[in-house]
Formats: sequence, structure tokens, C-alpha cells
Amino acid sequence: MAGLREIGTRHDLIAEVRGQGLMIGVEFSMDEVGELVIGQMVKRGLVAAYTLNNPRVIRMEPALIVSDAQIDRALEIVDAAVGETADLLAQFA
Repeated sequence: MAGLREIGTRHDLIAEVRGQGLMIGVEFSMDEVGELVIGQMVKRGLVAAYTLNNPRVIRMEPALIVSDAQIDRALEIVDAAVGETADLLAQFA
């Protein structure tokens, strides 16, 4: 969660990071952004759950045996995906 929170300080699209243990929710500042971010993450090989009951939130649920290297790679992917989504949204602003 600390890594995701640090990413949130660089991206205005991230409103909050919360969770317990390895179940983490990332809330975005705008509706439907989670869907766009997940699309960018999937392009890079990382899958997360999009919550249909709240279009601002995605869920990160890694396996209990996740390694530090895998966490670091996932954080790189999330950072790039949020950045690319912000760039795409800026084109339409």
C-alpha cells in the first residue's frame, strides 16, 4: 500500500489507497477512470478487478506468495498505467 500511496502523490487521478493485508482498493478522483487504468495495466501484463458497484475503485488482490520483485513490477505498471490514462484524458479536456 505504501508504494501505491506514493504513486498517488504523483497522480491527481488517485484519490485514495486503502485496504488490509493484500486486499487493496485504489479509488480514483473521477468515475470510470478505473476501467481505463485497468485497460492500460492489462496491456502491460497486470490484471486487477474493476468494481462495478463503485466505478471509481479498482481492487488489487495479489497471491499470498507474491514476491518483492513482483510487487515492484506491479507498482511500475500501475504508475505507467495511471500516467498514460492521465495523458489520454488530458487530450479530451
